[in-house]
Amino acid sequence: MRDITVEEMDLISGGDEIGGAVGGAIGGAIGGATGAAIGTALGNEFLDVGQWLSDAWDWIWRQFS
Repeated sequence: MRDITVEEMDLISGGDEIGGAVGGAIGGAIGGATGAAIGTALGNEFLDVGQWLSDAWDWIWRQFS
């Protein structure tokens, strides 16, 4: 087996860097989309709870006014 030349090592290293950058970008996009979906779902749940509390408070207020 022959030794790897400096030029070949640079090509391998460059491929690793490109692969890492592409993998990082894809992972970041998936993570960001997942985070946004979770945040939206949680936001909608809190919105529903807030609306329910508002409706309940309105009902209670009407009972005593």
